[in-house]
Amino acid sequence: MNEIKFVETFIIEEYKTLWNYYQRTLTERKHLFDWYLKIITLPSSLLGFLIINKSNSIELPLDIAAGILMAIFFIGFSLFVTYSKESRNAENYLESIKRIRNYICQVNPNLADVLIIEKTRRKNSYFFGIDIIKFFRSLVFVIVNSIVLSSSIELFYDRKNWITISIFFGVSLFVHSLIYVLLHRDAYYHDYVEVQAEKVHEEN
Repeated sequence: MNEIKFVETFIIEEYKTLWNYYQRTLTERKHLFDWYLKIITLPSSLLGFLIINKSNSIELPLDIAAGILMAIFFIGFSLFVTYSKESRNAENYLESIKRIRNYICQVNPNLADVLIIEKTRRKNSYFFGIDIIKFFRSLVFVIVNSIVLSSSIELFYDRKNWITISIFFGVSLFVHSLIYVLLHRDAYYHDYVEVQAEKVHEEN
């Protein structure tokens, strides 16, 4: 009896700890997004205004502007990687929380109708094991970083070669997406397998 009580206490405390860690990842990601808007989008917009507006009194050489944009890109890229890692940590915490909830439902089936979060998961939002909806949340980083990189390349060569710009933009999109997939592949793959198993069970 004491052993059962110990297990129940441990599970409850573990659940609280995991939930606190998950809430912390939400806060960290919000801060990262706020910092991204301040450090990346605002300076990039100001720099673009200075370059386009020829009537201003500040003359900024294109090579210096390109260097500044490249520095902004690397900062934005590092923020994106950090955001992706925090997102992966959140998935790990959610996976552990889900396992505890499933265990509770197995021990006490009467709670299955109350703990229904897992039953309401999106079952058609996966593409090659990746949750597309969750990936879309990081697209602001991906698209803005790619635009900044392409703009830096365009200014560095001082020519509007749209083919070259499009190539760098596409490569940047691919690299960002690849990093996100590599960081989340295992976590989403296990969830994806469970969802597919549930669909097969429901069809049968």
